[in-house]
Amino acid sequence: MRTRASTRSSRSGSRSGRANSAATGGQAACKDASPQTCSFDVRDAFLACSYLAYISFARVRRGDVDWPRDVWSLVTYAIWVLLMAGLIGETRCRRERIFFTLILVNFTLGFVFAAWGNIPDAWARNAREIAAGLWALAAVVSGVLMFSSGRGLKRGAGRHV
Repeated sequence: MRTRASTRSSRSGSRSGRANSAATGGQAACKDASPQTCSFDVRDAFLACSYLAYISFARVRRGDVDWPRDVWSLVTYAIWVLLMAGLIGETRCRRERIFFTLILVNFTLGFVFAAWGNIPDAWARNAREIAAGLWALAAVVSGVLMFSSGRGLKRGAGRHV
């Protein structure tokens, strides 16, 4: 049974915008989420995608465009592809779907080129450049998610119970 005090405290816990982001430890709230909240820790995603974009651009700059062709790389790419495909299906937020789709495309690209035997050097270089661009774009999207306003949330939708 809810008392008036517990109702008031649950109302005071519902925030939007940056206050909600700060209160949930950097988790973004999406305004296009239907009735349930849509959030994940985007600070980690931003840092990871930024780092991977930097590493990818550094590889292209060095001319290191060869793809690993060992079994463990293929298995790793396959697991990431399955994980991202599953996350896209579980996410109700359009902006997070865009983010996970960028990651899915990047890992699918990696899987295809890791499985391919003799890649022409020009194709490998173009694929590495595309992968670096996808990581950078994913970092931008996660940055947008991190600083999104969360306007349009229903009262209490940003809270995790």
